[in-house]
Amino acid sequence: MTEVILRHPRFYAIQNGLAALLFGLLLLAEVSAHLLHEFPGVELFWRLASFSNLTVAPLLHALGSLVQQPILFMCLLAASIAIPLAAWRWRNWLGTAVSGHVALAALVVLTWWAMKRANTGHAMASLSDVFEPHMLNSSVASLVLLTACMGVMCVLNHIAFFKSAKSS
Repeated sequence: MTEVILRHPRFYAIQNGLAALLFGLLLLAEVSAHLLHEFPGVELFWRLASFSNLTVAPLLHALGSLVQQPILFMCLLAASIAIPLAAWRWRNWLGTAVSGHVALAALVVLTWWAMKRANTGHAMASLSDVFEPHMLNSSVASLVLLTACMGVMCVLNHIAFFKSAKSS
């Protein structure tokens, strides 16, 4: 059963598609922030920037501090969209693995930040300060679900790699 899943083209399409969508969201957030800076009177840019600022701002600020030029940063984000799509198109396992692992790392950071932001410090009878049930609003729950899905994809990717290395 696992062999059928690991060789199925939809498996790679899902993993590459999720990675490309995440990087596309990052690019959209960066572009909307720059458009808002240039055109502060446009309401659409305010809406896009406020949504993306809540969702991906911590990751963009961290990555943006590494690349000082905004145009270069947007080009790198555009390339990070193209890599998983090209890997899916040409059935490149390495491109799928690299983009999937980078997307998984980004999703872990975004999920952790969203859970931290949603934790408002409500008092509850629990010994755990790490997880509180009220933190799972719809945006946090969707990020947790995406992170879990991408994690499963990466685990299956590792299984496929070790099966092919073992048979060689």
